[in-house]
Amino acid sequence: MAPTDPSPLFNSAKLLLDSKRPEQAIEQIQRVQRVTPKYPELHYYWAKALKMMGTAKSDKELLLEAIETAEMEIERNPTYVDSYLLIADTYYILGGVLLKEAKKLSSNSPNYSEVYSEMISWYKLCSRSYQKAMDLALQPGQAYISLARCQRLSGQIDLAVMSAKKAEELDSANPLVWIEAALIYEQEGNQRAALKAYEKYLLIFPNAPNKDEVQGKIKKLEDLSGGEQ
Repeated sequence: MAPTDPSPLFNSAKLLLDSKRPEQAIEQIQRVQRVTPKYPELHYYWAKALKMMGTAKSDKELLLEAIETAEMEIERNPTYVDSYLLIADTYYILGGVLLKEAKKLSSNSPNYSEVYSEMISWYKLCSRSYQKAMDLALQPGQAYISLARCQRLSGQIDLAVMSAKKAEELDSANPLVWIEAALIYEQEGNQRAALKAYEKYLLIFPNAPNKDEVQGKIKKLEDLSGGEQ
């Protein structure tokens, strides 16, 4: 006999996700759905499990299914910020999957242009979802730098610069803000701003795992600018 209260099943699903067992989590979520089809956050956690599986396997179909499932949660709860964030993160991962595919292809390959265009479109969709999350008042600094990252990767550098500057205003103590800002300024060709952002990153995060790489970038930018600050 089906239980009348599905919350134990749902809590079990969340615990399974926390322990990186998405397939078993989906089984529990489907049991919840059979009891209470409109259970709150059901499709969000279902999408989260699909995203986990798709990311581990670099499986585009699973990742797209995760987005569709998160959109079902939004249909029921249009102000649920986490769903927009999940969608944005998933589009970012999809862009990365296609970036790997593009790197394997010659620029003269007939499939290269198609793969590259699809990658750019997914990064743009990533930007839109982060923008929607920000409109619903998420942690503003982190949201702006996530938005900036997707804008950078989709080639929207002017927009990325504006988003990075906003992130700097809102969350200046966050090292992730400065490393992304540095990449954006570097791509923009603003060597002085990139140099300062890299230096700020290491000032905040002196034991960063990419410290050697960043110090190399700082040295290169210093050489290009003739040592001017």
